[in-house]
Amino acid sequence: MKTSKQLLQDIKDRFTTILNAQNLAITNDKSLLNYMLEESNFKDKYKNRFLFKKQMF
Repeated sequence: MKTSKQLLQDIKDRFTTILNAQNLAITNDKSLLNYMLEESNFKDKYKNRFLFKKQMF
């Protein structure tokens, strides 16, 4: 739960409010995705949480 709050705070710090980030997500704005996957201090957590990884067998 603590991590979820930290992730939300990270987004709020960058985009001022969750509503601003939500609007960017709705319009598929690349700035939100770029921030989450490339710039954020939590980028590894975002990648692990929201993207599927191909497993090699």
